Amino acid sequence: ASPAMLEEVQNILNKADGPEGGPAVAVAFDLQYRLQRSVLGLTSHTRSVCSCVPRSRCPGFAGPWPARIVELCNGGVSSLGFSQEVTISEPLDAVVNETRSWWREASQRSFQEAILVLPKLWSPRVNLGNAGLTERQDLRDFIYGLATQEVAPCNFTGPCSAAGSALRWGSLRSGNSSSGNLHLKVELEKSVNVQGVAGSSSDYTSALGLYVAVVLVLGRYLRGAFQGASKQAIYDEIPDVHVFLNLIEAIKMAREHGDLRVEFELYYCLMQVLRSTHILLRIGGHEPRNYGIGRVDRHPNAELALEVKAADAGHGND
Repeated sequence: ASPAMLEEVQNILNKADGPEGGPAVAVAFDLQYRLQRSVLGLTSHTRSVCSCVPRSRCPGFAGPWPARIVELCNGGVSSLGFSQEVTISEPLDAVVNETRSWWREASQRSFQEAILVLPKLWSPRVNLGNAGLTERQDLRDFIYGLATQEVAPCNFTGPCSAAGSALRWGSLRSGNSSSGNLHLKVELEKSVNVQGVAGSSSDYTSALGLYVAVVLVLGRYLRGAFQGASKQAIYDEIPDVHVFLNLIEAIKMAREHGDLRVEFELYYCLMQVLRSTHILLRIGGHEPRNYGIGRVDRHPNAELALEVKAADAGHGND
């Protein structure tokens, strides 16, 4: 940061709790866990620690603060749909006071390593499940250290540069372990599903959901259209249904007129018709009409149809 910005931030921190009674100041540090998987996409979890000074004039973190402070310090779900959890400084102004001292020490020309301790911010074990990333171990303090200006920064491709560079080393470590090194363990639940991890932003889940929906809907429709077709063929393929429709209309009229005796007799007659294939063939016709859509050749059972009609005519004469 430029010297002017360093001085401006320091003035804001100093005036917040000074005798002049300046405006309240909120400070939030956030640590974000991001897990990118090739198929399931990105999932993330944010843990933040929030502090405010002076305590007497802090309206809480749902008041007139910048949107980022409100989002980080109230927890819940972020604007991107990821989970957020928050740790409130105890007392409320503890982190701001430590930040003020750390900032002043870091702004000096020559100093020892400036240490900033952020309480209850780091969890060395997280779980990846249907709800996303969740912390599975007790929170630890998170330490950020800024080296002195005399320490020469080095890169990984060449020798260290000369001392006095504007760049400085920064270190991150945990305050609750002997070595201080940061190691993160991610546990993956066996029952985790694609939609729960990747979320709606994943192209993979969108395509998979569309595929499943189309297959299920189309399969159910086709199954309903053809299931039991062999049992319905005797009724669906009746050439002439006028007599049967007239019988059903007669049952309906008898019910409307309240003649229950006639309705029962007609209904009994309809049951006899539906149970007798002989009656269905004799009254409805033996052969379907317009056999084969678009065909003009002779019906393959035309001779049989003529014989059946002739036989019916003979019975009628009898």
